[in-house]
Amino acid sequence: MVVSSDAKAGTVTLQAEIPGYMSSMAMPYTLKQPKMAAELHPGETITAKLTASPTEDVLDDVKVVGQPRAGSPAQ
Repeated sequence: MVVSSDAKAGTVTLQAEIPGYMSSMAMPYTLKQPKMAAELHPGETITAKLTASPTEDVLDDVKVVGQPRAGSPAQ
């Protein structure tokens, strides 16, 4: 779930769990297409391809697959 996005930096902070890689936590990610940050909003659910390295985690092929639920804290 999108926690926040920073269009200037081209990053998005997600609350996510990646099975077999990391338990649920909020973490910032760099977007391969930085302009995509302006299209991401708190509470949205996304899918993406993650490329992880020791210095940077980059998301590509980002797609919004769910909108915030009414009454959720992101609203």
